[in-house]
Amino acid sequence: MYDDEELLAMLETAYDRYDDQLTTAVFDADDEFCSSATIRRYFGGWRDAIIESSVPQSVVRGQNSYTDEELCEQIQTCYQRYDRLRLTDFTDDSEFASEKAIRTHFETWRDAAHAAGLGEHVSSVGRKKDPSVDRDNISGRKPTSAHRDLKAELIQTEVEAGREPACINCDGTPETLFMHHIIPTDRFDEITESHTEDNCVLCCRDCHERLDEYSARLYPESYDADPGESPPDDILAPIVE
Repeated sequence: MYDDEELLAMLETAYDRYDDQLTTAVFDADDEFCSSATIRRYFGGWRDAIIESSVPQSVVRGQNSYTDEELCEQIQTCYQRYDRLRLTDFTDDSEFASEKAIRTHFETWRDAAHAAGLGEHVSSVGRKKDPSVDRDNISGRKPTSAHRDLKAELIQTEVEAGREPACINCDGTPETLFMHHIIPTDRFDEITESHTEDNCVLCCRDCHERLDEYSARLYPESYDADPGESPPDDILAPIVE
């Protein structure tokens, strides 16, 4: 088990060693360090860990350093790589820009997909950009410390109960688990109020997309989604009933 300080120290050592050539592939190739998947699991993403560390953020490009054409090329590459077009695939891949970059240039993931000529392949809903939230230090879906603390607490609860942390929906046990908010964060007066055990569940990446779709149908005003479609009845039934 690692703690945040140990992992950040690894990142900083890696940057001292590789300078601006530091990527997840370079990090994983060095046997002295843990895997980049471990970094993502603790901090919610590679970019998020970089921001938390003393490593210059120039290692991951900012949202204003891309052109529309570059982002469209990345979206096309994402589709070719994963044979689908999901925002989480894009933001979880360290080779691509952040969700914030997409929203800065195109406002929504769906608009970005259309700009890349792949609008008909969009297979997930995207969250609306909340203008009331200060995102100056957020790259992609950067979790707050309260978000990370609750996710760690949920995982620790499972471990202490003798269970392997697993996806709430499919019972899968991937190396990286995500935390899904059943009620969207923008429905609360303060984002931290959404980070509760009653409102958050652990899930795998694929089910996180399905859970987003579920929440989007319950709260379409919080998502780039069309209202009117009933939520699927095979997701989170024990939780929402």
